[in-house]
Amino acid sequence: MTLILGIICKDGLVMASDTQSEFERGSPVKRINTEKLRILNNKIVIGGAGINALIDKAIRKIEEEYNLMLQNGYDDLRILIEGEENTPEKEKTINGAEYIISEIHKIYNVQRPTFIYGSPTAEESLDFYLMIGGFSYFNGIKKPDLYILYENGISEPMKDYATIGSGSAYAEYLLEKYYDNNITTDQAIKLAIFTISEAQKMDPNVGGKINIIKITNDNTQIIDQKIVENIQNEIDEKLNSIEKILKDYFTSIKKIG
Repeated sequence: MTLILGIICKDGLVMASDTQSEFERGSPVKRINTEKLRILNNKIVIGGAGINALIDKAIRKIEEEYNLMLQNGYDDLRILIEGEENTPEKEKTINGAEYIISEIHKIYNVQRPTFIYGSPTAEESLDFYLMIGGFSYFNGIKKPDLYILYENGISEPMKDYATIGSGSAYAEYLLEKYYDNNITTDQAIKLAIFTISEAQKMDPNVGGKINIIKITNDNTQIIDQKIVENIQNEIDEKLNSIEKILKDYFTSIKKIG
């Protein structure tokens, strides 16, 4: 269980996650120090929700293809997602993240159940989702780009923000209320911290410290935990003031109607 979110900004992107993870090892196990965001070549950030083993396998293979992309002169998130056919100018076809994830789905959700259960129609659903943020070229201009990739290999480009994981419903509600098309990365950092902090109050499967990564055209920056904690404290102070005002309003004696 998890919560990962991405916010597209006018000067880059922000991706954030909680650090609590839960899994079965004969009995339920919970960890609160799981790093859920992976940086590739200081330019692209990937996070996953679902079956950890499949997430790790997918990210490892995507990283291999990304390194191949760089060797072939590509540096474009869209190509990493969709892939690129071999051309005379390039040495090798790039198998995009869509292809990689669809192959994992085919092996573990289709072929493996067929082998185990002895039926050609047997299937399983080992769910996992990825979120990938970086920069792509649009009409020759490099702009922030954000995708969700589903377990069957289908990718969905996001126009403003995205969430995956068990806390998504709470996060979507808050982001819809407070996201602005002109938001900057510094503003989005505060919004991401607020969103995950509030989701932690409602979803017992979201917890631990909050990890934040800022992505710009030049590099990625991991936001220091002391900065995150200071912003959390500032947000809590403002929320306490707002809640007091609302409580006073709701409990005021005033006849209605």
